[in-house]
Amino acid sequence: MPQTYLFDLDGTLIDTTIYERCYQPIIQMIKQKRKLSLSEINKRAKALGLSKNEFDRWDTGDLCHAFDLLDDYYTILKQEVKGRSLLQEKVVQKLKTVHHQRQTVGIVSNSMRKTITLYLTTYKLLKYVNFVYSSEDAGCRKDTMAFWKKLVNRHNLDPKRCTVIGNNPLEDGTVPQKVGFKTILVSNLTTKRT
Repeated sequence: MPQTYLFDLDGTLIDTTIYERCYQPIIQMIKQKRKLSLSEINKRAKALGLSKNEFDRWDTGDLCHAFDLLDDYYTILKQEVKGRSLLQEKVVQKLKTVHHQRQTVGIVSNSMRKTITLYLTTYKLLKYVNFVYSSEDAGCRKDTMAFWKKLVNRHNLDPKRCTVIGNNPLEDGTVPQKVGFKTILVSNLTTKRT
């Protein structure tokens, strides 16, 4: 009986150094387009309920969405992605292998759907994926049980027959486990089953 494999995107399939390279150009673009200082950007972002990540940076997609600059965001991101391989090859190979074994492959991510599609299209991975489920679809992020429960309902999944493959111990490990999913944590291209 087929299994379902749910792959995280950022940090699992895609190397997140892309966001480091984009961060300053995007902050500069926001400063110029909205005529704001960095402290004003920070103040407004906090007032909008955004928070910085573990690297003390804003999620630039969320930030641009909040400042109504998503078209500019994607212009910068596409330039950075073009011509660069950002794939975590061992994880991509696992994705291709389970696809060829006729297993169901899903992408589960906090990224915006347009970002997910950009990566999957650029790196020609879309043909290996049966469905995409983002925080936009769920209306919440992967660190909540609601995300995983809504995923189960939307795609009629049996969590016992699903394996989440991701890099975040909370979002790809602890929380989906509480809903009944099996998990594999990917860290520096090594894996830990939980």
